[in-house]
Amino acid sequence: MRNNSSLHVHELSVIVEGQSIVNHMSAVFPTGQITLVVGHNGAGKSTLLEALAGLREPAGGVIQLADQPLWLKKKLNKEYLMQIGVSLQQSSAQWFLSTVADEFRYSMRPYTISSEEMDARMVDALAAIGLEPDRFLERDPKTLSGGQQRRLSLAMLAACQPQWLLLDEPTAGLDADGIRQLCVLLMKHHAAGGSAIIVAHDLEALLPIADAVLVMDNGSAVPGGIQPAVQYAASLADSTESGPLPQPLETAALLHQAGIKLPTSDEVWMESKTLAAALADRLLGGAHEDTAQTGDPCDVQQERANATTHAEDRVSIPVTRQKPQSKSGSVQSDRYDPRAVVFSYLLFATGILLQQSWLGLLAATLLAAAFVWWPLRYTIAPWRNAIILYIRMMIMFILFAGIKLTSIGYDWHPAVETGFRLSKLLVVMVTGLPIAALVTPIRLQRSIEQSLDWLRKIKLPIEALALTVALIFRFLPMIKQEWERFVRIAHARGKSTTRPGKLPARMLYVITAPFMLAMLRGADEMTDSLEARGYGREGGSQPTRGIVLRWSMRDSKLAALFGFLFIILYWL
Repeated sequence: MRNNSSLHVHELSVIVEGQSIVNHMSAVFPTGQITLVVGHNGAGKSTLLEALAGLREPAGGVIQLADQPLWLKKKLNKEYLMQIGVSLQQSSAQWFLSTVADEFRYSMRPYTISSEEMDARMVDALAAIGLEPDRFLERDPKTLSGGQQRRLSLAMLAACQPQWLLLDEPTAGLDADGIRQLCVLLMKHHAAGGSAIIVAHDLEALLPIADAVLVMDNGSAVPGGIQPAVQYAASLADSTESGPLPQPLETAALLHQAGIKLPTSDEVWMESKTLAAALADRLLGGAHEDTAQTGDPCDVQQERANATTHAEDRVSIPVTRQKPQSKSGSVQSDRYDPRAVVFSYLLFATGILLQQSWLGLLAATLLAAAFVWWPLRYTIAPWRNAIILYIRMMIMFILFAGIKLTSIGYDWHPAVETGFRLSKLLVVMVTGLPIAALVTPIRLQRSIEQSLDWLRKIKLPIEALALTVALIFRFLPMIKQEWERFVRIAHARGKSTTRPGKLPARMLYVITAPFMLAMLRGADEMTDSLEARGYGREGGSQPTRGIVLRWSMRDSKLAALFGFLFIILYWL
């Protein structure tokens, strides 16, 4: 059963890695309607959708579905989550089980559905989206093509039957037949009283079946808010600032420029038969009758979607084109020589570890905050949870350090000493976090090879050493990314109510084995890549170097700055 509940967004703000992506946005998405969210790249569309799905925690504002708020203090509202289904751009990022059938069961598990009902729903959903159940249910979802994975993602949403569909670029990777089936699925969902919010660039396919459109620009809704799709199409055709128009609108605009007036319509644009009849009437003086046939709404939408073969490259949004905003205080990864970055860090870290008093540590912390933490805060923000975890563990160790085992009591001296040592390590650790953003693995590898090249004369395996360091440097962030991916799966499909970035303990047993399997698969792919590039071959030719690092004046200034800071810390 569907309930009459609009989705309200009030003064919503979302900050990602220190950058404001959605800014004080307010909108009301009506129930029972298909609403498109459009805008140029960087306008905040995908971030808005993720916030509506509970995948990003807002910095401010309210998201509410009828009388159910998305957030209940620090946790997500299960009642809200059970009414939505979300499909993001990268379909391949949501698979973690071994078969399509297991993926279906995981998605439907939060709902009170019997096993028999699950089996029936997955079969019907696959058939509806054009995937044969007998062929696909036992296949590994990661072995499917990009278009098939996109269809599978939509089929899982259909099987769960949520009231609200939240779709991010659902036509991406689909061929004309896949887009037609997507439109049919959306029309059936709409006819059953369901609602949908769709981030879209492919207007030629989706605008004809939409009820309303929300245009975003610079992280907020443009003046006027959500408007009817017919009104938006008319403004799109009249706009002089938009890009290429969908073919039907472009045709109507050219006819209008030629002085041929078309009859008014309640549709976003005329069907080809209706347009041909109107032109015949206009050119032949009304001798032809309108012979357009009216059929089933789903059949009409299927015909509309057939003209979408070249629609993926069409972006038609009537707002001023905005350049993507750069991250505040960002530094390019090729700005500094990795040798200068590592040398500067080692100098500064040594100065921190040399401190023997709380006053000296405080001075080192202030210098780190002024010269590293604040300028590069966007690189430290993703590690916030890890830093908090370390601080909690540090407090626990401090408390235990002062407990006397021989007699009842507490000795503050070892507790303070433990706190001092762990605090120094914390400052060193946080100061080193930006290195991953300042140095790419390949540049780090080249810096090691060039710095230790003289050791080749004594037959030391410099390339193997450099490659090992680079792989470790690459593999650690990959572990973090994979874990974040599994947490997003738990929220988007498992309906977890924990804050984004956290996983409930009860779900650990479900994802532990798939997580380890994903890491092994990543390691295998990395091994295959290395073998393809010739690593490990005996008697192979010397590799061609695409990057040759050169020490610049900028690197000298960086090393001199941190050398000066080291001298300050040394004399404290």
